[in-house]
Amino acid sequence: MVTSEQAMLRQWAERACARREHSRASLRRKLIERGATHLDASAIVDHLVTEGFIDDERFARAYLHDQFHFSHWGVAKIMEHLRYEHGVGEETLREVREVISPAEEAAALVTLLLPRLRSTELPLTTVSRAKLACFARQKGFAYTIFGVALQTALNELENEQE
Repeated sequence: MVTSEQAMLRQWAERACARREHSRASLRRKLIERGATHLDASAIVDHLVTEGFIDDERFARAYLHDQFHFSHWGVAKIMEHLRYEHGVGEETLREVREVISPAEEAAALVTLLLPRLRSTELPLTTVSRAKLACFARQKGFAYTIFGVALQTALNELENEQE
């Protein structure tokens, strides 16, 4: 039998899912914060999965898209957030990772590096290169992508100056 509190929590969760995507783990955590027991939260989340309100793959794809295009994060940082903050499973992460190609990720990093390079004295010193690498890593870009992106950005900057 469903109590009125369980029904209210279920309605709240359905409205929350209608507003935006949620992962199973993050919605379960939010339900518990709102006073649901672990058992009730799991039952509500399972019901929402069955009804199609929650889909971890759909959530991961939307999160990857938004963080990459709007927050300008690299794929490594996005995958860490999906894994540790949103509880998305490894299999789903492997499937979703392929959405952003390494070439697309490198192009995004070039866009982030160009303004910094314009305000940096060229040729780059070891310290300047290290600072740029640190910036790229903090944004979630792999070092292998950083090397390619830095060279591309330097070439673009050289072409602008000609």
